[in-house]
Amino acid sequence: MLHGLGNSIYGQGDYPAALALYEESLQMQKELGDKDAIAASLSGMGSVAVKMQKAQRGAKLLGAAEGLLQTTGAVLEPTDHLLQTTGEASGRALLGDGGFERLKAEGGGMSMEEAIEYALQPGADEPAHMQSDEERVERQRQVDELRIKIDQDKKARQVEAITGTEYFMQLQARARALVLARQARIAGT
Repeated sequence: MLHGLGNSIYGQGDYPAALALYEESLQMQKELGDKDAIAASLSGMGSVAVKMQKAQRGAKLLGAAEGLLQTTGAVLEPTDHLLQTTGEASGRALLGDGGFERLKAEGGGMSMEEAIEYALQPGADEPAHMQSDEERVERQRQVDELRIKIDQDKKARQVEAITGTEYFMQLQARARALVLARQARIAGT
């Protein structure tokens, strides 16, 4: 769910928010051990990195995603595949074919655990002065805000699913009948 929302936000051009969702998704998938979903998150993060002018990091993450997919024999969903190829094309334009392929191969040589660790260390390729506490706090705020929205949407869907059932409607009718019977008893006494 977070990954899909990340894809939507990416499509709107809000790359920092998309990155936050991909990171959150990656952390969840790491706990679940879902290699295909981990690869999709790495791919999304790589595409975002390229869009945010961090092409070296993007090339490594895209390579890590591709390498993980090769070990599982899986393929990306169409939307994720489009992001992967778009990220690769943009990365090649920024780094040149040789530079991009070298960094992509470096990412492809990472184990799944190394790729996850690398992906979750946002400043791994940046000088320390480029990392900002304010950026990290803002990113966490965005993730928290989106998590609340997702939770509210999920709750609304669950309530709608329950209240729309025949059983719930029968319970409502029975409750109304009990209330009317009670009112009639009270009025009659």
